Amino acid sequence: MGSNGTILRTTDGGNNWVNQTSGTTNALFGVSFTDINHGTGVGDYGTILRTTDGGANWVSQTSGTTNALNSVSFTDANNGTAVSWYGVIIRTTDGGANWVLQRSGTGEFLYGVSFTDANNGTAVGEDGTILRTTNGGIRWFHQASGTTNFLWGVSFADANNGIAVGAEGTILRTTDGGNTWVSQISGTTQSLIGASLIGANAGATVGFLGTILHTANGGTTWVSQSSAVTILSLEDVSFSDANNGTAVGDFGTIVRTTNAGRTWVSQTSGTSNAFLGVSFTDASNGTAVGEFGTILRTTDGGNNWFPQASGTGADLWGVSFADADHGTAVGYGGTILTTTDGGSQLGKSIKRDLRSSNRGFSDGCQYWNSYGRGRHNPQNNRWR
Repeated sequence: MGSNGTILRTTDGGNNWVNQTSGTTNALFGVSFTDINHGTGVGDYGTILRTTDGGANWVSQTSGTTNALNSVSFTDANNGTAVSWYGVIIRTTDGGANWVLQRSGTGEFLYGVSFTDANNGTAVGEDGTILRTTNGGIRWFHQASGTTNFLWGVSFADANNGIAVGAEGTILRTTDGGNTWVSQISGTTQSLIGASLIGANAGATVGFLGTILHTANGGTTWVSQSSAVTILSLEDVSFSDANNGTAVGDFGTIVRTTNAGRTWVSQTSGTSNAFLGVSFTDASNGTAVGEFGTILRTTDGGNNWFPQASGTGADLWGVSFADADHGTAVGYGGTILTTTDGGSQLGKSIKRDLRSSNRGFSDGCQYWNSYGRGRHNPQNNRWR
């Protein structure tokens, strides 16, 4: 998903991508699929789109808010949660037929949410906010984070083990479902944006200026691999198992680890366009998406990346695969692209020259190229 409502879909590992009609021109910030058919995308102005047929059709759902929905997490076809500004949390238990506003107990902006099952979930946001529920959001309660730094991302491997990352190199770790959060030494002051935790011990996080950190011992120590690979900002990271992971970022940057992040190797993307999302389903098959409709696909763990024709010029901000073949990418302007054969054949797409659009940010491309996928907080006029 991405700017201008863009959604791309694949069911064959990206050999073919099909542009899907989303029915909106609002930017889409997040997407969550629980199987090859059921998926939900969220974005600006309370936009929610739902598919039950692998993206062949997308239906707009009523969110009950006009605030931007920044993140969404579904654990099965029915149960999902989305988070937004001003502490807004909305919940569905029927696949989005009805979205219900939940009492979050905060007015802070929320940027990330992670559920491991229908009951257990965590949301994070500005000023170190961490909220937790163990009953599907009937009750959300504050957890002490010990920081006032913005938290941008959260990842739970199971109901107990999770990490939250954010501004100024913040990494927080819990092994008891957030009853206690322990600050861990990251060794960096760069903002950390994306996080991936697999099991109780293996994890990675990425951020500004090429920051890559990994842990193999549950965060007791975080090891930096940044200077060895890139100084460019990294926007997203995807691990398919405890050892194999890929991070993507500015100016076509792709870096890969096969040893749980102990070492990272640069891979050749063949483009200078920024990558904003990446998804691997196993050690071999992965897809990266980015600005100007860029899609790259690998079937050999990134030894070779080859471009796929998306049929759109819209920035693509997110990608989600349910298996090696079935995937959806979404982006700017309500565009949805889908493929059922890995991206070899494409349907008609929405095209837009974004180089003159400034992507809706106050200083357009210059901000994006310098700092990656930023979002503006109108409450305090700050960017992440």
